[in-house]
Amino acid sequence: RGRYMLVRYEDIALDPMQKAEEMYKFAEIPFSSQAREWILKNTHATEEASSYFSTQKNSSEQAEKWRFSIPFTLAQVVQKVCGPTMQLFGYKFVNDEKTL
Repeated sequence: RGRYMLVRYEDIALDPMQKAEEMYKFAEIPFSSQAREWILKNTHATEEASSYFSTQKNSSEQAEKWRFSIPFTLAQVVQKVCGPTMQLFGYKFVNDEKTL
């Protein structure tokens, strides 16, 4: 116990600075001001900087973007196949297109 840290993509995307602080602390690595600046620059991009080919994105928008591009039937298939794992990692299930 204590030898690994569970990190989900969504958690990083929704609060990158907080999760980075937690990961650095877990790894016992100093969280430098340069690291903070890099995270801020690359996860809170302006609309102009976050073009399709840019590496700078608004991370919280990117984390949810997939939900608006897949059909509900695909979400149902994924939930059926991956349900136990989704529950284990705390993912919410969708019951209709509105909650997708």
